[in-house]
Amino acid sequence: MTMKELVWLGKPRSWNKDYRSTTLVVEKHTPYFDHCASLLAVAEDDIDVQARITVAPAWGENGIIVYQSRQSYMALGCNTEGVILHFQVASQWQKTKIAFPVNTPQLFLSLIKEGKLVTFLCGPEKKQLQKITEGTLPNLENSFSFGFYFANEGEKSFEASVDFLSCQAKAVAT
Repeated sequence: MTMKELVWLGKPRSWNKDYRSTTLVVEKHTPYFDHCASLLAVAEDDIDVQARITVAPAWGENGIIVYQSRQSYMALGCNTEGVILHFQVASQWQKTKIAFPVNTPQLFLSLIKEGKLVTFLCGPEKKQLQKITEGTLPNLENSFSFGFYFANEGEKSFEASVDFLSCQAKAVAT
């Protein structure tokens, strides 16, 4: 799978996308999740996704998402103040901020989906990923969507980018 196969849900005004990466301007007043720009693809198999994403300013958030519907999703985002976790199941939303200074312009994010379980990892280098959280969503063992999102609660727009490093199907244990 390449970046070209991901489609916009909430398309930004200004963007450029090729087979491996996307750059965009994250417009002001586009908060997570209903109003932000998202790139999504549908998958049916277990997967391991690796990406490098720019760290958003304190008023923004760039991240990776597993999406079932507007009522059921989980995401890991980042900005200069730390990482942000979003969980929503049956319209019950929970947002958790893990505060620590992010002193790098980009972070590596990983999403591993195995059966009903999703694991999010994050780190300054691809070889230094740490597990941030894991969780499940209803019917996740069936078809689901995944991808990237870019949100901005602030008064100023900012530039963002994501490099889609890999998306590999995981072998199913027999």
